[in-house]
Amino acid sequence: MGYFSSAAFIICGLNLILGVYAYFKRRSIITRNFLFLSLSVAIWACGLGFEVISPNEDIGLFWAKFLHLGVAFIPSTYFYFISHTIKYF
Repeated sequence: MGYFSSAAFIICGLNLILGVYAYFKRRSIITRNFLFLSLSVAIWACGLGFEVISPNEDIGLFWAKFLHLGVAFIPSTYFYFISHTIKYF
């Protein structure tokens, strides 16, 4: 396992821990939105880490499709989080 995949797994773990900690520390709409944002980033980072260390192309393709589940929701969850943080809605 190289530095790139190790960094991706560390990012995944830290985002999960930070999102869950913030949500359970203070349950509100803003922390719930931050939890969703953190989960999206964690799914992306975890998929990226597994894609990098995959032994063949078929498994790498599976993890590439998996990481796009997280990437697809990062912009919308970020917008939703920021909109509620600045009380736009």
